[in-house]
Amino acid sequence: MVYKIAATKPNPIVEIEVWRQSDKTFTVELSWSSGYVLVNKEPKLPESYNPTLGIDVNLAFDPFDGSLHDAYAKYSFSENIAQGEQELMLKMYEDSMHEGLTSLGWKQVEAQCWFYGELEVTPES
Repeated sequence: MVYKIAATKPNPIVEIEVWRQSDKTFTVELSWSSGYVLVNKEPKLPESYNPTLGIDVNLAFDPFDGSLHDAYAKYSFSENIAQGEQELMLKMYEDSMHEGLTSLGWKQVEAQCWFYGELEVTPES
C-alpha cells in the first residue's frame, strides 16, 4: 500500500543536495512552502519526533515520489570554484537540474528532505 506524508499546515520543507567534483563542493538548499512525499510502506514517526527539529523523510522513509510547491533556492560553492564555473553550474542546474550538473561531471553525494511541523500520514488508493 502507498502512503502520503504531508504537513498539516504550510510549513517549510527543506531539500538539501550536496554535489562534488574532486575537491569541489556545491550545495543546493531548496525551501518549499508545502508538499508531500509518497512511500511504499506505512511510515511510523518516531516517538521522539519534534516538529520544530523536523525529520529527514529521505532517510527515515525512502520516498519514491512526491510533489513540493513554491520553492526558494539558496546556493553555496566551495571557495575553489571560480566565478565563471559557478555561473555555468547555476545555468545548467536551473535549465536541467540534476542532468545538467551530471553532464558537467558533478556527482550528487547527499540528498536530504526535511519536513517540519505536524505531519499527516494517509493511505493513498
